[in-house]
Amino acid sequence: MSSTHDLRHRRISLWHQSGVPARELAERAGHARPSMSLDVYSHVMAADEVPGERFQTLVTT
Repeated sequence: MSSTHDLRHRRISLWHQSGVPARELAERAGHARPSMSLDVYSHVMAADEVPGERFQTLVTT
């Protein structure tokens, strides 16, 4: 089962991957510094991973 933190991490990561600028990403996440969002919450998904499928897996399992 996914925690709210897992879902937050995924949401911020998807925003980052979709091209949301770092400053806006930090604002959306409620962080004081863009580096916080980028350093802690963003990660690269596997190249073959489809974001929608991964999100569905997180939500339904």
